[in-house]
Amino acid sequence: MNLNEKAVSRAQQRFFGMVRATQKGEMKNPSDEVSKAADSITKSDVKKFAKTKYKGLPNKVEVKEMSAELRNSVARQTASRTANREFRSGGGYAAMTQKGQSLKQVRSQGRTNLQPNKFQAPNVHNYSVKPGTKTYAGNPSMTFKTEGKTFREFMKFCEG
Repeated sequence: MNLNEKAVSRAQQRFFGMVRATQKGEMKNPSDEVSKAADSITKSDVKKFAKTKYKGLPNKVEVKEMSAELRNSVARQTASRTANREFRSGGGYAAMTQKGQSLKQVRSQGRTNLQPNKFQAPNVHNYSVKPGTKTYAGNPSMTFKTEGKTFREFMKFCEG
């Protein structure tokens, strides 16, 4: 469940009102769905949803279903491995139906999500390939001879 701090419909606000009443012990014989929600959601989150003013909220939020024709069109346009990967990492069909995004927007978000983090440290682990050598796993990888050198000498050699 995506907890956005406010109810998006009157039905959701009423549901969380029943969950809140169950948590407080004021509701007799709650349904299974209400009692499960009361057990699994924190009191503070339930309170935020239940206290939402429902003036201007719709009675119920309709979930848009994607037509088979549109789904087939998306499948054709994301047939390549790269396009499919961008589509899935951008949120896929859920982003298109729930957020109302276009295919182009979903793939653009996917490209952004797939980019490496600029602040992530590069792979700097050293590993040995053969005795007497160390390979630095940077980009590009480098191999150094380490025979007769201590680790500190080797590190000074790498830095300077």
